[in-house]
Amino acid sequence: MRPAPPSSALSDEARVWGCLKVLARRASSERPARAPQYLAVDARGRLRQERCAGAFLELRPRHPEKWSASEPLTPAAAQLLSLFLPLVLGPDSNRLVLAHLGQSADGHAATFSGSDKFITGSEDIRHTHRLRALFDAVLVGASTVAIDDPLLTTRLVSGPSPVRVVLDPHARLAPERQVFRDRGARTLVVTEPRRILGLPPHVEQMQVACGSAGMDLRLLLAALRRRGLRRIFIEGGALTISHFMRAQLLHRLQLTVAPVELGPGPGLPEHALSPNKLPELGRTRCFQLGNDTLFETDLSEGLGLSAPSKPCAAPAST
Repeated sequence: MRPAPPSSALSDEARVWGCLKVLARRASSERPARAPQYLAVDARGRLRQERCAGAFLELRPRHPEKWSASEPLTPAAAQLLSLFLPLVLGPDSNRLVLAHLGQSADGHAATFSGSDKFITGSEDIRHTHRLRALFDAVLVGASTVAIDDPLLTTRLVSGPSPVRVVLDPHARLAPERQVFRDRGARTLVVTEPRRILGLPPHVEQMQVACGSAGMDLRLLLAALRRRGLRRIFIEGGALTISHFMRAQLLHRLQLTVAPVELGPGPGLPEHALSPNKLPELGRTRCFQLGNDTLFETDLSEGLGLSAPSKPCAAPAST
């Protein structure tokens, strides 16, 4: 039997990603840690806890952005830690609600013809798959499913696919959509008290009361948490994200802006989703994803939750 390769055979990025996945699983099932943690990765990429600062990573749950490593890391691995640690570690990590949206520089969330669903580049698409792998559920509105017909799995990264939650209050989606036909991940469709006819038997339907203002999102989150889905990633669309923002149920908002302009046509709704307005909502960090710029705003301070992360200036090129 061939011996396992040494841990150095794992790239820095692979070791960091392995740590993040384990921390995400812990965040879903345990109370948030408070004491510093010292972590190492074994030869097979498995995470173990150490008792000394000589471990691969030293993490501070009260300040997840203040990590340290026992050895120099590649820029890609360091960015993974800086970007994702606040999402899997800290006082609110076990009930985090995060939204992500990609758009063009002039504010369009989709091309007009529908022939190209992706405005942002491959790095942001990979980032989205990573977010799916780190959350219990990925949630989208009916319009996103109707227009983009997404699969919502983690095809581009290693890690589990989340439960797919589709908000379809008026039960208008056809059962032929990929999220209903594909068995690669569990699917839950949420409607008001009415049923979608023709859904495959493996698709679960959940009913949540709706009022004049739409679906009661607090009841929705409570129902999801009763099913063990505590960490929620809202992938779209812009209208669904704005509803969660207005209800003050969103802890973090990510906006990735691509350096392209699509010209006249339907843009984003009039809610505060432009990079210039994000700092008005909370402390904002930024990262480069290839040619795109990711802005992340921590809304938890306004919700009376944890303190926001340290802000960072936008790149000079934006």
